[in-house]
Parts: sequence; structure tokens; C-alpha cells
Amino acid sequence: MGNRVRVLIADDHALVREAIRSAAELDGGFEVVAEAESASEALEMVRAFRPDLLLADLRLADGNAFTLIRRVRDESPGTQVLVLTVYDEETFVAEAVRSGALGYMLKTASLKEVLEAMRATAEGKAYLHPVAAEKLLREFSAMRGWAERSRWLTEREREVLRLLGEGKANKEIAASLGVTEQTVKTHLSKIFRKLGAGGRAAAVAEGLRRGLIS
Repeated sequence: MGNRVRVLIADDHALVREAIRSAAELDGGFEVVAEAESASEALEMVRAFRPDLLLADLRLADGNAFTLIRRVRDESPGTQVLVLTVYDEETFVAEAVRSGALGYMLKTASLKEVLEAMRATAEGKAYLHPVAAEKLLREFSAMRGWAERSRWLTEREREVLRLLGEGKANKEIAASLGVTEQTVKTHLSKIFRKLGAGGRAAAVAEGLRRGLIS
């Protein structure tokens, strides 16, 4: 990733796209490479531009964005996904992170908060609006007491998952554990596979649901 975060905005409201583009360009740390109002158009733009960040509403012109998020994470792993939506229901938050979104913001947030979330997500850090985080915890906390939790991850993998839940990037996790970033990536790959998670935020959500982290 270069000096500026390359962003694709997917929202079916032109005014929302214009507001975010203007704020991003004024900030100077972002380059909006494309805009889309539908999931199909957004996927085409991701394939064409390979942006660092996809900022997407959950409701687009041709349906919900869950399938889009999964396709983007599969086809363009270097593109992080941040959801920006009006929907704060627990099921929407949970499904978004299961699909591979790394961040979840509500449109009630200020533009400054949205830019902060965009920057953090592009850096590979999980970023949840406080309301979304509360809903996600509520969704999964009731299922923490799984008797089989100990067999899912090794102690080191749990340490990595715990640090992931604290919002730490790979470099920070490596420094905390005294290992290389490549080792952290290997652990993350195993964690994602074992938990059936599509990305970092989804792994944290599954870790909470299974009681592997608190």
C-alpha cells in the first residue's frame, strides 16, 4: 500500500458517496479510485482497481452486500472491507463479519470517525462502531460455554487470536509474542481454517462465540 489508501465506495446513495469522497480527498490520506451503486458493479471495480479498501453499505441497488464481501475477500485478499450502514441489528453485524468484513460502522458516526475507521481497517485492524461491537458481543456471548472449546486452538493460536481481538496488526502481534510476521500469518491462516472464518473480524467473532477469548 502506498502513501494514500486507495478506496472504492459502494453505496446506492449518490449524496453519501459524494460526502465520503469529499471528506477523504480533503483529508489527503485517501484516494477514491472508483464508486459503485450496486454489488455487481462494485465487484467489477474491485477486479479492475484492486483497492486497499472497499467501503460498502449493506443494502445496494441489487441486494445485500454479504455475497459481495465474500467474493471480494476471495478474489482480492489485499482489499479490506469496511461496512458503513444504517443497520445495527445483531444479525447484520454478525453476518457481515462472518462474510469477511474487517470493520463495521454506522452512518450515525461523524465523517471524522468514518475516516478513522477507514484508515484503521485499511491497515488490517478490526474496527467496530461501539454499538456494533455491543451487538456482536450480545450475539455470541450466550454461546461461550462450549465444553469442547479447548480442542479448537493451540495455546499460541489463542494468544494470537486474543491479540487480534485487541485490534493489533500483524507487526504488533509479532512484537508481543517475539516471533516473525510470517509466523503470525501462518498462525492466522490456521486460525481462520479451524474457525471457518473469512477474515480477521470473523475470527474474533467466532472466538467470542466459542468462548476461546473473552
